[in-house]
Amino acid sequence: MEVHGMHAVNWLMNGAPRASKASDAVRWWELRRIPYNIIVGTVGVVSLVFMELIGSTVVRPGEDFEEPLGLIFGAILFGFFANIGYTMGWILELRLPAENAELRRAFRTKNFRRGIFWSCALASTPVWLSLFALASHEAGRWLGQ
Repeated sequence: MEVHGMHAVNWLMNGAPRASKASDAVRWWELRRIPYNIIVGTVGVVSLVFMELIGSTVVRPGEDFEEPLGLIFGAILFGFFANIGYTMGWILELRLPAENAELRRAFRTKNFRRGIFWSCALASTPVWLSLFALASHEAGRWLGQ
């Protein structure tokens, strides 16, 4: 997929060369909100699938590894707060001097990349928790408990 002659990943991760107006900053961030949500959402769904697969080995048949309603509520809450955090990107960028387009470009590039990294790290938490539960379960079996 190509966007304006650049590869989609380059388009997504790089700041616009011209970004002096507030509307430029908001436009840049908002054009990337849907791809951000797709990336983070995909990591979250894959994480939940792996959690279910791993968790099913820890509990007895017929039991839930997690509370299903809690899982749904948690996913919605995570998505809500992830998007609040995302919005903070352009809000903080608007606090930078409008005449310093290069500073704004560097800010948005660095913080967009950091935001995707940390959002994906948080979205993958269910996998890490289920791996910990599995390791604890296996350690208990190994120790004869």
